[in-house]
Amino acid sequence: MSRVYWDTMLFIYWLEDHPEFAKRVNAIHSRMEQRHDQLITGAFTFERYLPAPIAKARRTWRTSRDAGWGAW
Repeated sequence: MSRVYWDTMLFIYWLEDHPEFAKRVNAIHSRMEQRHDQLITGAFTFERYLPAPIAKARRTWRTSRDAGWGAW
């Protein structure tokens, strides 16, 4: 078992299914699970990655909300 640090870009490649790198990152993650490695990252990862998905979710919610209110 090891502690394995992931930089922000690895999360982005993996979670956004990057066409070139996602498969490789997924293989690394699978191997880490087999070895019972501990995945670690810094707070900076959350600061850099999370704003985009949150903004996307807000836009989707607003679009759904506005479309629903238009039917009244």
